[in-house]
This record gives sequence, C-alpha cells and structure tokens, in this order.
Amino acid sequence: MAKIIKNKFKNSLPFFLILCLLSLSVSGLVFNFDISIEKVGNKLGLSVELPEVEAQVTDVATTTVTVRNAAPYFTVNPAESPASASTTPTNIGDSLTFTGTGDDAEGNDYYLLVCDSDGATPGVAGAAPSCDNVQFCVSGATTASNPASCSYTVQAWAPETRAWVAYVCDNHGTEAACAATSNSGSGDSGTPFHLNHAPSFSSISTTDDLNEPGQDFTVEAVVTDGDVIGGADVLTLDVCTTNSWATSTGCADSTICTATSTSANVSCTWTSPIPLQDDTAISYYGFVMDDNDMAASGNSQTSTYTAANATPSVSSVLLNNGTAITLNIKGAADKTVYASSTTITDNNGCGDIDSATGTIFWEDAVGGADCSADDNDCYQIASGSCTVSGCTGGNDIDVVVQCTTDLVFYAKPTSGDGTDANGAWDTAWFASIRAFDEAASYASTSPGVDVNTSSAIEVTEPEIAYGSLIANTDSGSDNATTTVVNAGNSPLDTNLIGDDMLRELVGPEYIPASNQEFLLSNFTYGGGTNIASSSQTLADTVIPRPTSVTNVEDEIYWGIAVPIILSGDYYGLNTFSAALDDNVAGEW
Repeated sequence: MAKIIKNKFKNSLPFFLILCLLSLSVSGLVFNFDISIEKVGNKLGLSVELPEVEAQVTDVATTTVTVRNAAPYFTVNPAESPASASTTPTNIGDSLTFTGTGDDAEGNDYYLLVCDSDGATPGVAGAAPSCDNVQFCVSGATTASNPASCSYTVQAWAPETRAWVAYVCDNHGTEAACAATSNSGSGDSGTPFHLNHAPSFSSISTTDDLNEPGQDFTVEAVVTDGDVIGGADVLTLDVCTTNSWATSTGCADSTICTATSTSANVSCTWTSPIPLQDDTAISYYGFVMDDNDMAASGNSQTSTYTAANATPSVSSVLLNNGTAITLNIKGAADKTVYASSTTITDNNGCGDIDSATGTIFWEDAVGGADCSADDNDCYQIASGSCTVSGCTGGNDIDVVVQCTTDLVFYAKPTSGDGTDANGAWDTAWFASIRAFDEAASYASTSPGVDVNTSSAIEVTEPEIAYGSLIANTDSGSDNATTTVVNAGNSPLDTNLIGDDMLRELVGPEYIPASNQEFLLSNFTYGGGTNIASSSQTLADTVIPRPTSVTNVEDEIYWGIAVPIILSGDYYGLNTFSAALDDNVAGEW
C-alpha cells in the first residue's frame, strides 16, 4: 500500500504541494507518516510511507487521586444526661453520663470521647481514641447515626464547675479520624458540668442539757458547706436513736428530731419522752446531708443528753375519804384517819419515787401543811406511816400513796353553822401528801373536811357517897363531890337527872331524887339546886375544850335530905350527860 501511494505522489503532485499537504492537520485526526527524500537519477523524489493501521478519531489517558478517610461528625450535639446545672449539680462520686449521636460518610463505627479541653487522638487500628489532656470518658464503638454514651464518675475537684468538650472519632482501620473541632453542647446540658461537694460535719452536742422529761432538748451540729453557685445548699440534720441512716429514708429506727438550714451549723429541738430516767446519759447519732441528697463527710457524729430529776406530782389527795371526821372520846383509842392519794406521778418513772410523807392540819394552823406538830391542829405523818404502792415498772409513772395517823379526842372541831361560839365553824381540816425521789418533793392538798364537834363527859368518882344520916335530917354543909372531866373537843356543861333512892334497891321505901341538891361549890343544904327525876337539870360547869391530855374538869358538890323513913341502905343512880357550852368563845 505504501508503495502505491508513493508512486502516485511521484507522478502526480509537485513536491511543495505534497509537503504542504503533509503539514496540514485536520482537527480530530492524527497522521503518522514516514517521509524520506530520495535521488532517482538526476531528480529528487519524495517518499511517504503510511502506517499499516487505520487512523483513530479519539484516545484516552488514565487519571489518579488518593482519597483519605473523612472524620465523623455530630448529628445530635453532645449533652449531659441528666443536665448538671447550678441547681442540679452532680454529687462527687456519682456517675455523670454524656450522650451524643455521630455519623460517618463511610459508615464506620464511631466513638464518643469527652475531654476537659481541646485535643483528641484517634485510636490505632480501630481502637478507641483518647484525650490529649484529661479524659472524662469514651464510649464503645457505636454504629453510625446511632446514639452513643459514656459515663464519668465525678471526682472531687476544688471548683464547683468543670469544663468539658466532646469529639466523635471513627474506628477506621488505617486512617482513624476525629472531628476537626470539639463540641461542648449548649444550655444546662452543655459545658460545664456542676459538682456538688459533700458538707463537712465535725461534731454534735446538746446545747441545753439536763431538762426534765417532757421538756425540750436542743442539739447543734457543727457543719460547713462551701458550695455557693446556685445559692447556699440546704443542709438537713437527722438525729437518730441508733447509728443507722440513709439519705433516701433517714433514720433506720426512731428519729429524735430533724431540721434544715442554709447557714453553717444546724440545730434541732425535740420534746423528750416520758418516762425518762434521770442522771443517765442517753446516746444519739447525728447525720447531715445537703439538698442534693449528698451525705456529709464526717457522718455520723454522736453525743448524749441527760434528763434532770423530775419533781413528783401529787394529785387526787383525800382526807378520810372526803368525809367528816368524828373523833373518839377520851379514854377510847384515838381515831385512825387516812390521807391518801390515788395518783402520784414521776416523769422519771414510778420507780424513782422513794417515799412519801403527809400532814393533816387545821386550816388556820400556823404554817399550813408545814405546821409544827400539835395534836390540836397539826399532825405530821412520817414516811414510815406512808405506803407507796402500784408501780409496775416499764413506762409506768404513777403510784398510790396512803398515809395514816391517829387524831386525839380534843382536836380542833370545825363543824357547826355559826350559831354557837365556835369561831372555827367555817374552817376545815386538810391533808397534804409530799412525795420524794432522790432530790425533790412535791406536795398537794386535799379538799377540806370537818372535824365534828364532840361533847363527852367522864365522872371520876364511881359514887356519890352521902355517908350516914339520921332520918328527918340533911347533910348540912357536909357535901359529897363528883369530878366531871371533859372527854370531848368542845366546852362542856353537864346535864343531871336523878333516880329515887330505893331501900335495899327494892323498896318500897325510898328517898325522892329531888331531895338531892347540887352546886358548883360548897354549900349548906337548902342553898343548892334540886335534881329532878323526870327531866334533866343543867349544871353550869365551866369546862373548856381540852388542849392536851391533861384533864380539864370541874367539881359538883352534893347534899341530901333524908325524910322520915325506915332505916337501912338506900341506893339510887344519878346520870351525868355532856352538854355543849356554846356561850363562851374563849373556851373553844
């Protein structure tokens, strides 16, 4: 083919034209020629050899580029969960969780990395990345576009806030990458997180000790808390009976008291129980937490409180069971009288009551219940004559006391209606009982009762002996006597009544009772007062109320006239009876 073209060019085209043709290039075409000039004889010849292949319209050239792994990126910004803000700080020692969602162009798994400042280094061969400075936490490998999380146990940093930044880093096998810039979230759930420090609890003590059971005791806990962001923490003090407590439930057993405060130190007050033994130190335990339920360092602190001796309280005192007292007369046994109390209370417990004493006294006795012993108006009853009973122990605080004494026959009477000369008619007698424990006593007084007025008489001589007289004569100035003794507690007159005197006790001969005369002094028969047999005759004796056991008495003088009767022994009976002498006030 090449030779044919060669010959054609040789025979038909001038050399210059051929050369121009060879220089022409057509757009889109590339011609490869082999051109040579030869001398044939005496002429030059142009020889062009065309390639054996057909001519091409297009051709290609290869391109190359190296694409590196692209870092993942956040689709949901990182955040604290829950938000750690000034009003909701995270307690030191608690776990703070960070969340976020990342995506990756290659669909690589990614890690959420949280640091204290900018700077992160991807992991090698798909391993987890790390912070260049302080690392808070890193998540596990997470599928792209799914949320990731990691948690950090909050440490005791000095400040109340701690800045943080977050990265997403993929787990590319050879070219792992982290986001070019950090992300620190926004709002309360963004940087910084807030730390809540534990309050510091150093001691607890009872500030007003030695109160009686049922009274208030106050304890004070010495506490400090340095957190101020968001306002001072509210500190809560729980005082427990045992050393067992939790922030969520408080005292495991009994709570003595609880209180809150926003300032240093916390005090709480409680009313102590009844009964409560005195002079016994009772332990308690104090626990403190803040309003973020963080227990104080120093929990627990312990101290004691001690109850003072409580004064016994006496009530419901009765004298003679609330009824008037009638005394026995002289010569009989003294009247036994009871002063009793159905309720004596000691808030330290009934076993704390050691003894009791009593007083039975007239209203106007000097000193009242503290009067000096006097059988007329004041009877002091020693503890040996008082019984204490009814204490069952445990929580029992009550006992019963009964005091006993004997009132003599002449104790001051208070009965009456004011119609006699007894100026004490509108007064009364009372009983007071005083209960004792080891250091205190308390007395209570009964309602008043009367001591009844009693009039009683005792005749010392067993008979009125007129001696021997001749019929139709009288005793003249030779008087027989009888001694009348006051045996009651009122001034005394004497009523007399006589019987006829019978011969040998059977008669029929007799001496009329009216033949007897009496007077309060020596007299000659005919100058006295005749005694009657049918009615009482008053002998105006002057016998005041006795004020001691010494006899208070008066004498009655007697005379008789013997009528003309048969000789022999004559017997009769004169009756003496007490009559109240209500005319002279000074005799009472």
